[in-house]
Amino acid sequence: VSSVGGSRLRWLAENSIGMDELLNNAIGIEFAPNPANESTLINFTTQGHTTLDVYNDHGQLLQTMDLGNKAPGIHQERLDTRSLATGLYTVVIRSANGDQGMKRLMVQ
Repeated sequence: VSSVGGSRLRWLAENSIGMDELLNNAIGIEFAPNPANESTLINFTTQGHTTLDVYNDHGQLLQTMDLGNKAPGIHQERLDTRSLATGLYTVVIRSANGDQGMKRLMVQ
């Protein structure tokens, strides 16, 4: 359930995400470049088994990447954006211990 301009919205679509799910931003995420054209490098800090999800502006899951088991520290992954239409996307990184982080990515 989200609140926008005094109205409450409920996300019901399968494979969608609501902003309330992302309030715990324990994983720091940075993109270079942002906006992205063909790809972007994602720098993030986490540990344990990690996944990366890409959502469109409607909250629909478009892509999932299994990033494997990460040692504690700073990591870098390349996200290919050539298959994404121009627009804004939400990238969510989650680790097995429950930490998660999100950041908006613009694709040109």
